[in-house]
Amino acid sequence: MLLKARAPALDYKLSSDREDLWELVAVINCTARVLVFDTLGLENKFRLPRSNNDQTLLNSARAFADDASPIKAAFPKHEMPADFIEQLNQLITDFEKVSTEKAAAVGSHVAAEIAMDETLFRGLQAVRQLDVIIRNKFNGDPAMLANWTRASHVAYRKVGFDHRFGHGRPSSGFASVIRTLCSRARWHV
Repeated sequence: MLLKARAPALDYKLSSDREDLWELVAVINCTARVLVFDTLGLENKFRLPRSNNDQTLLNSARAFADDASPIKAAFPKHEMPADFIEQLNQLITDFEKVSTEKAAAVGSHVAAEIAMDETLFRGLQAVRQLDVIIRNKFNGDPAMLANWTRASHVAYRKVGFDHRFGHGRPSSGFASVIRTLCSRARWHV
């Protein structure tokens, strides 16, 4: 549940970091389009990514940082901060970190859901097996079978409002019926 609660914060941080990275990449792109007039070989560099996915953005940002390094001195002449490559690299690192954290949180959440589903499945299998055992053991005792039928349905209910206690609480009827059945069958619980 903790991982699920963290997901919105990670979504917000990822969105914010993505926006910051896009903004700096766009500023570098605009500046580079002006630098093309004074610097040879920039015609095919500093192009904005065409697709709108995170990996393409990261690849473009890394390429921008690499391509800007040899001509770093030209950018401040157009009012870019002198440390814009360091800022870009920091944004890339931050964005990758949050992306990795989000993927891990989502993966952990999915794994936890799978584990809960498997546990629930095993529990339901145990109830089905116990149902057969109880019905076979108490085949001639309609009162016990009626108690079992009532109790076994409680096992499938979610915890809800119990009017006897005035709040949400699981009924203890299932456990008492199991103890009664086991004592009659001379099983020890």
